[in-house]
Amino acid sequence: MSQQRVHWLHLLLGLAVSAAAFYGWRLSLSAQPTLLEHASGLITSSEEVRAGRARTIHFHIDDSSLEFTYPSILPAYGTATAVLKPGNTATIGYAGPGEPELWELSVNGQPIVQSAGAHEVRLSNGKWAFWLFVAFSLSTVYLGWCYRRQSR
Repeated sequence: MSQQRVHWLHLLLGLAVSAAAFYGWRLSLSAQPTLLEHASGLITSSEEVRAGRARTIHFHIDDSSLEFTYPSILPAYGTATAVLKPGNTATIGYAGPGEPELWELSVNGQPIVQSAGAHEVRLSNGKWAFWLFVAFSLSTVYLGWCYRRQSR
């Protein structure tokens, strides 16, 4: 591969990571929902999905066609893993009709996460995304400057 193609690849990769981090940061700035929809019932199925360090628990409750997701960025993920099992009763507060975003969860009457804690963690996660955006944007600009200077 030519050196010029490698330079373009580095620049495109830096721009892609910057754009993804910016998008993640913008998502974290959304306000805490004031009106949550609620669902409760027996957990009919649950599955933990791992993708690198990111983990999520996908679960369903009876009398609902929605699939709920508990991401590992939310507090008490270990507790959620232990209690989100078929046969337990879950009470869920969520936002969004099509793809519900979990904000509150209680299992068998035990609170796992409340909306204030979920919002705080999402904001903290967004701060990481912001600094990732800044770092990759600056490094992409620097690489572009170096490559342009080198090609002269």
